[in-house]
Amino acid sequence: SWTAEMPLTTLAELAVSGNEVADALQKRPGPWLGELLKRLLLAAAAGELANDNQLLLLEAQRMDRDEGH
Repeated sequence: SWTAEMPLTTLAELAVSGNEVADALQKRPGPWLGELLKRLLLAAAAGELANDNQLLLLEAQRMDRDEGH
C-alpha cells in the first residue's frame, strides 16, 4: 500500500507500539524498549523494513536475539 512507502519520522507513525514489542519479547518495558523502537523506526524510515505490525515485531525479536539480552 502507499502508506508503507511513506518515510517515517516519529515513533507514533510506527505500526507497532512499545507495549506490543514488550509483550512479544516477554520483557518488562524499560530503557531498552526506546532504543529498540528507535532502531525499528530507522530501519522502516530507510526503507529496509516495511512499516507493518507483524514484520516489525519479527524484526524486534531478531534484534533482541542478536543483542543477546
